[in-house]
Amino acid sequence: MSIDFPRDTDRAADLRLQAVAVLRQLIAAREECIARHAERQTVDPYKHATGRSSLDVAIAQTEAMIAQLDETAPAARRDPPRRTRVARPAVSVSIT
Repeated sequence: MSIDFPRDTDRAADLRLQAVAVLRQLIAAREECIARHAERQTVDPYKHATGRSSLDVAIAQTEAMIAQLDETAPAARRDPPRRTRVARPAVSVSIT
């Protein structure tokens, strides 16, 4: 996967914050999905077929994006200046 990341430190820091927020949501969704499968005594068909759930894949891709951001703009890892409000990405994960 090749993504053109900004070299602007502020923009890269904002993107990194958003990616970390998405990563946390994906991890929480995966834990909820695992619990539901255990509760219902079912298996994830995608994980059964491929060895990884779709959430595992999304988590790995998000972690890779964060690592690439860190490599492209190392200063983005530093704590951003304090802001009154940080926009949160709209992520909706539906688990049935």
